[in-house]
Amino acid sequence: MKHTQPPRGSTLIEALIGVVILCLSLSGAMRLQSWMRLNAEIARDRSVAAQLAQQELEQSRHALATAGFEPLAGGLRAEPGTTTRYALERTVSSPLPQLKTEQVDLRWHDRGGTQHTVGLVSNLSGLSPVYAAALSLPPQDQVLAVRRQLPASAASLGDGRSAVRPFSRSPIAWIVQDSTGEITAQCALPPDMPARRLVAADLATCTPWTGSLLRGYIRFSTSTTPDPLQANDAPLALSLSVPQGHCETEAVASGAERYVAYACALPAGSSRVAAVRIVPLGWAFGDTAATYRACRHEGTPGTVGPQNFLVIRGDVPCPGALASQNPQTQIAQPHNGDSAVATVQHQP
Repeated sequence: MKHTQPPRGSTLIEALIGVVILCLSLSGAMRLQSWMRLNAEIARDRSVAAQLAQQELEQSRHALATAGFEPLAGGLRAEPGTTTRYALERTVSSPLPQLKTEQVDLRWHDRGGTQHTVGLVSNLSGLSPVYAAALSLPPQDQVLAVRRQLPASAASLGDGRSAVRPFSRSPIAWIVQDSTGEITAQCALPPDMPARRLVAADLATCTPWTGSLLRGYIRFSTSTTPDPLQANDAPLALSLSVPQGHCETEAVASGAERYVAYACALPAGSSRVAAVRIVPLGWAFGDTAATYRACRHEGTPGTVGPQNFLVIRGDVPCPGALASQNPQTQIAQPHNGDSAVATVQHQP
């Protein structure tokens, strides 16, 4: 069998080809390593830039709490990093009077000369950061009871209660809770006690009593066309009665104003509208010209303000929401604290 020998020089060519392939592989590996190192440095620099931008925003918030809101403004400065120098630029705008928008941009160049930028934007309020602590408080919302308005003559006892004397010469006084306006006790006063504000020492003889306070006015208009806005006729003698309650009245005449003021203690659970009844003294209710009719001001539904009445002739109906006597201004006007002058029949 005859053997052929390879051409001379083929082993050297194969070796050279192998060396070329090895060099190309090593060159690619070195380029890949350099690329990976560059991207790792860029990622590191980007992380450092983000931290520096966040630090700048936090320093701005601290400056608002210490130096005030207005001094905050933009600027440009160099910020040293690890092996990279960053150019920090801060831009501040004010879209609202108590709001500033701050943008922090950090720029740097990598080893290859390419510029990179990281930017953060934040809104900064002009309110002090101390108010943010209120967000950690539990909710304080609660439904409060309707607060009754106590009369100006009520004397505070200093413990959340007040003493209310219906009128200057009344022989009684009511102890009222300031927060709710509810009566908790009724006290007897000496018959010769002068008209002055009460003190705790005056309330020695008191009886527990639960109810509510109701006050108002009774006016009189005995013409054939009664006008609630001009009801200043001379008051008739009367008293008020409340089942299981107590009322005090006082006739008032001051200039052209003439009316009867009243104050009643209504027992708990009674209706503030239907409970009060006017008791005539020397006259009568009816539907004739010689008798009288009691009308009740409607006021604002659901309110706890005064309840006012109007006494008119018995042969005329209770006036509705009368407007001004000027026909060109037909606008209903308030009367005695009520939100409307409309009335409804109360008695008989």
